[in-house]
Amino acid sequence: MNYVAEPSRHVDETTLAVQLNPRPNTKGHLTYMEDIIADAVSLGKKIAAHPRMKAFMMAAQAVNGNPEAQTILQEYQSAVEKIQQSEAAGKPIEVADKRAIAECEAKVANNSLLKNMMSAQADYLEMMHRINAAIDQGAGAGPNS
Repeated sequence: MNYVAEPSRHVDETTLAVQLNPRPNTKGHLTYMEDIIADAVSLGKKIAAHPRMKAFMMAAQAVNGNPEAQTILQEYQSAVEKIQQSEAAGKPIEVADKRAIAECEAKVANNSLLKNMMSAQADYLEMMHRINAAIDQGAGAGPNS
């Protein structure tokens, strides 16, 4: 829809407002914004029902229910955070910190629950990236718009 009025046509504020945000007068019809929100809710339900989402949620619940996996994950996250803080402060990464992160990475790699969760998370994130790219494309902001 072209929102710029042609020079030969007069468009008052009311007409322009209706073009930008149509609101049908008929009771029971959705406004334009409500229609978009309804579509978003529908999309959210489809995402929640997708096997990738279900696999990620199940894998995350398995990790949450396993104290050993939780401990390993927390240690790994702490080690990563410590390195990120050093980098942000412009400090060199200490050898001990490099060893600690390597040990944590080995523990993560050897824990089947964490490996499964990370794999499921990667699949889920790939799906979400594709969905966001499609939304961007539909909104005219994507690479193929």
